[in-house]
Amino acid sequence: KDGKEVAVRSLALATYGEGGKVNRYTLTVPRIIINSENTLLEYGIIKGDVYARFFKRYLTQINLPLI
Repeated sequence: KDGKEVAVRSLALATYGEGGKVNRYTLTVPRIIINSENTLLEYGIIKGDVYARFFKRYLTQINLPLI
């Protein structure tokens, strides 16, 4: 290892069913604070304020302000 590895944290709001079907879920919160720079939000829907500096989304919907 070259010491450049970066930990990635993932929040997957889904389950995987038969035939690769993705069942998406909704997370409803007043706010969610993401402190880790390498967080991946996967699938699902977030209803609430999202406070984050560095993160990635993959097929994720955010229904309130991204702050």
